Amino acid sequence: YAGLINPKIGPIYTMCWFLRQFTMAFLALTFGNYLNSIIPAINARITAMILLTILFALNLLGPKMATRAQTVMNVIMLIALISFVVFGLPNVNMSNFTGPDFMPNGASGMFSAIGLLLFTLGGGLTLPEIGSQVRNPRVNIVKAYGLVTLTGACIFAIVTFVAGGVLPVSESANQVLTVTARAIYPSSAFVIFFVAGGALMAAATTVNGNITGAIGAVMKSSDEGWYPSFLGKRNRFGIPVGWTVAIYIVSMAPLVLNLPQSVMGNLAAGMTTLAQVVPNFALLFVAKRAPEAWRTSPFHMPDWARITLTIACNLVLCYFAFLNLKALPTYLLITIAIILIITTVYLFLREPYHNKVMAEKAANGEIEVQ
Repeated sequence: YAGLINPKIGPIYTMCWFLRQFTMAFLALTFGNYLNSIIPAINARITAMILLTILFALNLLGPKMATRAQTVMNVIMLIALISFVVFGLPNVNMSNFTGPDFMPNGASGMFSAIGLLLFTLGGGLTLPEIGSQVRNPRVNIVKAYGLVTLTGACIFAIVTFVAGGVLPVSESANQVLTVTARAIYPSSAFVIFFVAGGALMAAATTVNGNITGAIGAVMKSSDEGWYPSFLGKRNRFGIPVGWTVAIYIVSMAPLVLNLPQSVMGNLAAGMTTLAQVVPNFALLFVAKRAPEAWRTSPFHMPDWARITLTIACNLVLCYFAFLNLKALPTYLLITIAIILIITTVYLFLREPYHNKVMAEKAANGEIEVQ
């Protein structure tokens, strides 16, 4: 999508998406923290590393295997979350939603929370990236987005209402939901089920979905000759092993470097929202660069609506990205900037090889959008 703006923007965006995978450490550590809340002897960071290793290995077996695991985890998670709501609603204290303790950080705190929520919903961004592997994608991807948006909104709203309404802010702020679960469930067995089936599955499914999408997102640039071909070499399941290993290393880096989880959270939310700006901006070019695909798209709309929506969404995303990135340590921002500058220089040097690859694809009739 980014390549619709300019051919070099595509592989630059690939690098932004690649760096975004730092964020999976935050999700994996959330998994570790929840497990630690019921089994204190367990080290949260080691657990996070083990989770990432298992899920990356699973994704090397292809999207079908990863999707089957995702389905099982989602069912378990929904049962646990429903139990949390059923037991929690009668214990909600409405006074927690009024007074000085409600929204203690004001509007900026709310916007930061929205940015983090956008990040946790990042698995939904992966559907287009694996569109070639989805049965009847023109219909099923659109249906999936509609159903997931509606059900996800309801689940997030109700669970959050219970999570914020049972205990005072002074007792629940900066705590995992295990604290609230202990206050609403009648026995420790229910608490363990909620943490294992709800919180752990929520973190694991988001990590798994992000891995699947990340692998799909970076393959295109190797296929077009921008990055070394060994990164895109597929195994017998069609998975690029080089890219998968590279993403795994980036995902593990914050855990190995022992970055604070607050830094991981800001990095996760900031990079996720910032990464969405480029492909969204490409919507300004899609009507000219891919007119037939746009004309028949189920999302087709008048030009004025497409342009207005693109600008409005990107302004919101940039604001959310700014709120989270401004809180990062300076050395992290400088590191990201240096990587992107080096990537840009590399791409200018790599362009002749890219042109050669694309010429061969054009001769074979493999290019759909000029």
